[in-house]
Amino acid sequence: MLHNALPLDQIVLDAGDPLEVALRATTSMLAAVVLAIIVALAYRGTHRGMQYSASFALALVMLSAIGTLVMMVIGDSLARAFGVFGALSLVRFRTAVKDPKDIAYVFLALAIGMAAGTGRFVIAGVGTVLMVLVILVLTAIRFGSRVRDDYLVRVVYTGVPAAEQVPKALAASARRVVMLTLQGFGADGTESTWLITLRGRPDEVVTALRAIPGVGDVHVTATAQEIEL
Repeated sequence: MLHNALPLDQIVLDAGDPLEVALRATTSMLAAVVLAIIVALAYRGTHRGMQYSASFALALVMLSAIGTLVMMVIGDSLARAFGVFGALSLVRFRTAVKDPKDIAYVFLALAIGMAAGTGRFVIAGVGTVLMVLVILVLTAIRFGSRVRDDYLVRVVYTGVPAAEQVPKALAASARRVVMLTLQGFGADGTESTWLITLRGRPDEVVTALRAIPGVGDVHVTATAQEIEL
C-alpha cells in the first residue's frame, strides 16, 4: 500500500472530484481577475501625463490571472517551483518601463494572483482594497511633488517699456519667477522664457501679460511635474 502512494504534491493538486478541482481553479481565477480589474481601474483613474497605456491595464489583469495559474500548478512542490523559475528565466523582457510606478502595479498584480492561487482570498481582497486606497490618497495629495504649480511662460515683446513691465507682471502673479532664456530678434521683438510658480490660475497671468503694450505673444506650458514626456 505504501509503495503505491502518490507524492504529496500530486495528492494536493489532484485530490477530490475533477469537477470540484475545476470549481476551485475557476474561483481562484475569477477572484484574481476581479481584484486585478480594480487595480487596473485605479491605474487608469490616477494616471497623469500622456503615457497612458490601455495594453498595460490589460496586462495587469492578465498577469494576475497568470500568477494564479502558476501558483496552482506549483502547489507545494519545490521541483515544480524550480521548473517554473527555469522556464521563466528563458523569457527575455525587452519592453522599457516608462514610469517607475508601473513596476509597483506589476508586483501588485502578481501578488494578487499568488494569493488567489494559494486560496488566500481574504489576504488578496484586503490587500487590494488597502493598496488602492493608498494609491488614491497619495495621488490626491500629490505625494512626492516638489512644486505643484510650476509653469513655463514664453513671452514675445517689443520695446523697452514691455521689457520692464513683463517681469513685474510675472512677479505680481507668481510666488517664484526665474528667467530661463532671453533672445533678441531686433525689430521683430524679444523672446524670454520664465519658470514661475503661480499663485492663481494660468489664464490670469496670460491676461496680465497681454494687457502690456508691446507684448505680442504669450504661451503658458505646464512643466514635467504635470506632463511627463
